[in-house]
Amino acid sequence: WDDFPDVLPRLKKQFLCVSFTLLSFKLIIDTARKNNLTWDAVFSCEGIGKYKILPEAYETAAKWLQLEPSECGMVACHNFDLDAAKKVGFKEVGFTSNCNALTNKTAERLLKAGLNCIIPSVDGITKKVHETIRPRTDFEKIIENVKYFISYRNKHDFNCKVLIRMIKQQLNYQQWEDYKIFWGKLLNTAKGDDILGIDIHNN
Repeated sequence: WDDFPDVLPRLKKQFLCVSFTLLSFKLIIDTARKNNLTWDAVFSCEGIGKYKILPEAYETAAKWLQLEPSECGMVACHNFDLDAAKKVGFKEVGFTSNCNALTNKTAERLLKAGLNCIIPSVDGITKKVHETIRPRTDFEKIIENVKYFISYRNKHDFNCKVLIRMIKQQLNYQQWEDYKIFWGKLLNTAKGDDILGIDIHNN
């Protein structure tokens, strides 16, 4: 997710953020350095001596953090990883994304894995405004990706709320009311869906 490096420092203010991986220490450290990711810790299964999806791998990661599994949350891109973590007591997790890479296949995999919250960050109701705020994203693709996620969630009655979020600023402030109308027609409050507006100060 190309928006993650900017989000990680904010997450670290409230949570321990740890990379828990099947990859080697060297590979994940090199990847973190290349992408400017500053984890609180890196746990590799090669150091634990037990590999995913063995319960001992997840239990050891929690133990090293001096936490119970029920105090840990898991973010992962593989169904087997999320399922195995949940079996030992890890919490389900939601995450924020610009959804540029939220393909239909990825949406289906996330929902089937038990994701219980997704927060699409869409910063405008028009292509020009959104892509000015978030360069290198495709507004039309993001809208279609989120629409598909919602429709697939509804069709199969998955328990996952969708919190559409706008970072309100000078460029998009006048679009807020239209934004709420547009997304309000697609969301389902019975599922816990909502529209979030977060103000930032622009000079």
